[in-house]
Amino acid sequence: MSLDLHPNCQAQLRTSLGDQLAHAGARHGMFLTKETLLYLFLAQAALPTTGKIRAKMLKLVGEAPLVDFVSGTLARELFETQEYQAEEGPAPLTSIPAYVNLAALADRLVDDFNSLPWKYTVTAPLPSVFSDVFCPNIGRVTLSDTVSICRGDEAFANEYPLASGIEKRDQTIAGGGLLSGLLIGNKPAWAADRAYLQVSVEGFIGKYTSTEPLLDAIGVLRAFFGLGLALRLFKPGSTYQPYPQREKLYIHRRVSDAWVIEEVHELESRHSETIRDLKLHDLDGALDTDAKRVVWMNERLSAISAVFRAGEHARNIVLGAQWLLDSHCGSDELLQFVQAAVVVEILLGGKASSDLTGLGELLSNRCAYLIATSHAQRNELLQDFRDIYEVRSKIVHRGKSRLDLGERTLFNKLRWMCRRIIQEEVELLGKDGAGSDA
Repeated sequence: MSLDLHPNCQAQLRTSLGDQLAHAGARHGMFLTKETLLYLFLAQAALPTTGKIRAKMLKLVGEAPLVDFVSGTLARELFETQEYQAEEGPAPLTSIPAYVNLAALADRLVDDFNSLPWKYTVTAPLPSVFSDVFCPNIGRVTLSDTVSICRGDEAFANEYPLASGIEKRDQTIAGGGLLSGLLIGNKPAWAADRAYLQVSVEGFIGKYTSTEPLLDAIGVLRAFFGLGLALRLFKPGSTYQPYPQREKLYIHRRVSDAWVIEEVHELESRHSETIRDLKLHDLDGALDTDAKRVVWMNERLSAISAVFRAGEHARNIVLGAQWLLDSHCGSDELLQFVQAAVVVEILLGGKASSDLTGLGELLSNRCAYLIATSHAQRNELLQDFRDIYEVRSKIVHRGKSRLDLGERTLFNKLRWMCRRIIQEEVELLGKDGAGSDA
């Protein structure tokens, strides 16, 4: 399968791209100038703006498919093949010998673009507390056709090598310059006692670009940890990090019949810190042996698997889980409060009915009737949610500088509501059987 651009479209694209690349520039001999992107937008005008092919390009690359593809491709090539040069200003791309023939360059880029989608795996290490239970007792779980958890054992390391044979790429993957790449201790390696979440995606992932496949993979990662928090696989923790580091995602592309590492992407600091600090939930001390922890972990992973396998049936659950994780990230309580409120709106909201009833009142009723276990608790939830939505309205519409003590108490109740709503939604999904054949 390829983009299958019409021959006339390809011909126009080759001509247009070749013309616009004549204006492309490089700084320090290895970085595309910002102005180059503007010219690439002009070349992109030759692509379809409606129809199935347009929709496919949006899914496989993004809103600016040719711009992201060409810039992401050239950025990687320049970085890996050129040397840094001190200079006063940018030089034309054609000043680099490999890019003198613009017609040939345009032909190659258009051929590669039309060959999309390419297959990738995005691999992220899971917290040590999870790995300590998972690796010796479970070893591997397939959560869906595109998501799995594996150990970094020898077979895994052989299939997904962390060296490409391209010197500058491997130096970057090692985490530094030439010296870091040469130091044996700094060479990256999978750990046999570490669990890794692996997401398969299709499309294009370039250098210095955030295309849809990469964003989708990060979304799966966020959803996994959000579901883990909601379903009590994890609970938030807090540790002191004198030198905070971002968690790394290792990106491999399928080339011929082998996986070749292309890139290391760093998660945002707020996500990295929250994920790194997660602890395994102990159910208030009930999970006091490894045997109990293994059983509980298998059950929770099975529930998460049902969500991922359900596809569009569980779209709101996945999105709500992403926002739940975000509500635990960073240190801005006001933002976190709103993010937690969004979880409820995603899962229980509905524009058609909210136009007839106040949104806060609608959500409070749906929340209370979904998660309450008694009439008294239902009345309590109704009042708590009204108070919560009043705080949310103050933040969004009138502005606040901080939460007071009472509002922090409501914030904790709101997070609890979010977890309970997701738990109930996952249970309903299982009853519907939506996750079995999606």
